[in-house]
Amino acid sequence: MATESGRAGTSAGDAKRLGVGFVGAGFNARFHMQGWTGVRDADVQGVWSPDRDSGEGARALAHKLGVGEAEVLRRAARSAASVEVLLVEGGSHTFGIRHPWAGSTPEFDRVLERTVAFFTAALG
Repeated sequence: MATESGRAGTSAGDAKRLGVGFVGAGFNARFHMQGWTGVRDADVQGVWSPDRDSGEGARALAHKLGVGEAEVLRRAARSAASVEVLLVEGGSHTFGIRHPWAGSTPEFDRVLERTVAFFTAALG
């Protein structure tokens, strides 16, 4: 099935696709959804927001953009088995990395290590 954007529709159980969710449904989530139109083999599957109307608006945008049939989540995780949360103390959205590049940070190294381990395990 094709969506308005021409992306192939998928089911959440398709093991060959990446599913993502957004914690928050405001400007940043909506901005990233617009960029998601260029990502292949991945879908926006969930949006969590403390404000139901905002969550519904973000869900509708994901559908309109054709980036996934996002579900408005009442909890940040569907189940403990499906999500791993990595808390990074003192981390910012850049994990302390500065522009221009001045080197790595312990926070970034930790996130990078866990990300590589995840993809190594997932892609076998």
